[in-house]
Amino acid sequence: MSLYQTLATQIESMIVNRSLLYGDKLPSVRSLSKSRGVSSTTVLEAFRVLESRDLIEARPRSGYYVAFRPDPANHRMAPPGWLDPGIILGSDTMPQILREVGNEKLLNLSAANPDPEVLPVDTLGRITRQILRTNSGSITSYGDPQGMFALRRRIVDLMLNRGVAVNINDIVITNGCQDALFLTFEHVALKKAVVALETPCYPGALQVLKHLRQEVIEIPSRSASGLDLEALRTAAQTHKLSACYVMPRCSNPLGSSMSVESLKALYELACEFDFMLVEDDTNWGLKFNANDAPSLKSFDKEQRVIYCSSFSKSIAPALRVGWIIAERATEQIIDSKYTIDMGCATLPQLTVAKYLAERRFHKDLIKMRAAHADAVQKLTASITTCFPDGTLPMLPTGGFTVWTRLPASVSGTILRDRALEANISIAPGKTFSAKGQYDNYLRVGWGGYWNEAVGNGVKVLGDLCKKLLK
Repeated sequence: MSLYQTLATQIESMIVNRSLLYGDKLPSVRSLSKSRGVSSTTVLEAFRVLESRDLIEARPRSGYYVAFRPDPANHRMAPPGWLDPGIILGSDTMPQILREVGNEKLLNLSAANPDPEVLPVDTLGRITRQILRTNSGSITSYGDPQGMFALRRRIVDLMLNRGVAVNINDIVITNGCQDALFLTFEHVALKKAVVALETPCYPGALQVLKHLRQEVIEIPSRSASGLDLEALRTAAQTHKLSACYVMPRCSNPLGSSMSVESLKALYELACEFDFMLVEDDTNWGLKFNANDAPSLKSFDKEQRVIYCSSFSKSIAPALRVGWIIAERATEQIIDSKYTIDMGCATLPQLTVAKYLAERRFHKDLIKMRAAHADAVQKLTASITTCFPDGTLPMLPTGGFTVWTRLPASVSGTILRDRALEANISIAPGKTFSAKGQYDNYLRVGWGGYWNEAVGNGVKVLGDLCKKLLK
């Protein structure tokens, strides 16, 4: 075995045995070369081997760090009867769950909400005070329904990092991604065709399509690799699809992420069967491994992908700043935006634009990802320890929620009721299905730094689950 292979094997063993954890910084090339008595070239070759195995990642001007190690299992979510389309009839518990967010008596492990302690709260406060002092004219008059030019200009730069060269005139600012999805589905949903959804699915998208009385079909997904493209092909061969909704990075609730090859194949499939793609990229920036795939939109040569995103998970949910890139549908979406609310509030837009201009966004994201990765690893371990046999938490590729399968006889809906009596809020699996599937599943999440209260809360949930099992 060569010197670089020996060094790579030794470091890999330390990572696998958890002597080195996610986010730990490796010694510099120079210091490792000196301490091991090998050349810098040998160390670099070892690092390249470890990068190719997704064990470490290089961060610009910072060095090499231990990468996040996702669950090697790739569980398939395929509810019975998934190929049969239908109208969404189930009720959504998410409005109630969101009302629970501000309840100080509850330990909230339900909403996909970043905790204020990992958000740039102090910076946003400073920027907002500065705007109120110096830009009073901008925040006391109606704004452009398309969104403020200064913010759209910053989003142009941001999209370049996602592999997309976008015209500033093709961007429409929205009230979060939910507003973006409503405007998008209103445009692409056709009554004589079917909208394909990955399953389990973000409940906000389900409720928009329910409001539009749109027929949908649930496409199976995998816990690590995301949307099952063979299942989507079967659906496209069986039904006329108008669009496919997908969250290709850190999907909600599954936490899966699609590879570059899968994104290309998905786009080619949409071209072959002539349907639109609705890309929800809200969780961009939350993927634990820095070596990330580009957005689905980056492959778009036919203006077939409508791109929706927001800063709710990465800067602050309460600002409600999102955007759409719709190109040929831009004018129609601006008209709809004007009809609904005449445009978004200017103060949040100015705040986000100023924050992005200060160029600290990506540094703050690195700190946030580290906190989330630590939390979901500990959350997954706690669920495994505290819940009864037959429970399966699925470690996500990013974000801060863990999709968990309970023993078959345990209802997530009933467990939620019992948990509320114990002052803990969780999200039942049925919330994430068009047909009310996943009754024995939960989405459990924590969007801040891990602490004792969260660990104790998981133990209480585990005890309640064991009682229901008996």
